[in-house]
Amino acid sequence: MERGIPYIREDFFRGETFRDLDDLQARAVLWCRDLAGTRIHGTTRRAPRVVFETEEQPTLLPLAPEPFDPPTWAQCTVHPDHHIHFQRALYSVPTQYVGAAVDVRGDTRLVRIYRHRELIKVHPPQPPGGRSTDYTDYPAACARALAFELVEVRRVEAIVRSALEHEPPAGVRGTVVPLPARFARPPRSFAHHPQSPEEE
Repeated sequence: MERGIPYIREDFFRGETFRDLDDLQARAVLWCRDLAGTRIHGTTRRAPRVVFETEEQPTLLPLAPEPFDPPTWAQCTVHPDHHIHFQRALYSVPTQYVGAAVDVRGDTRLVRIYRHRELIKVHPPQPPGGRSTDYTDYPAACARALAFELVEVRRVEAIVRSALEHEPPAGVRGTVVPLPARFARPPRSFAHHPQSPEEE
């Protein structure tokens, strides 16, 4: 192909004047078809146009109905907050990949995240400054804190250290646990006008 560039420059462009882009394209088609395409190639000793029309053209696939959506690839690191930074937006990744390098493929429809060629996460694309977070990517304590909109780091850390991320046993889940006696108050303490014991 590199040898073809000087040939095109010397035989087609040099000394020519084109009215506009349409004129250039039309004359280029004629030159390729009727001149360059009919000359005998120095290596194959065959006419390129004949080779194309008889051997190559029948194997071509039809054009796709939609234009090709060119993807963007990048290598990112999963940060401690479980997110990667890709094209100025944030995307969450499961906790086991924190600190790992991942490959990211983004197009207009999806952002795909790979680890060692294995697909590990898919997100819808976000605009610059956007954020796509799947709370199931976090450990149980973090997911629980986020569900209650608890975003204070120290309080979440306290939950983790207290092992509150573990689910209660099946027999305990959903049961009512009585409060210690020191928290119990008599009914009159909830009245707007407390009554004396004799008036009750």
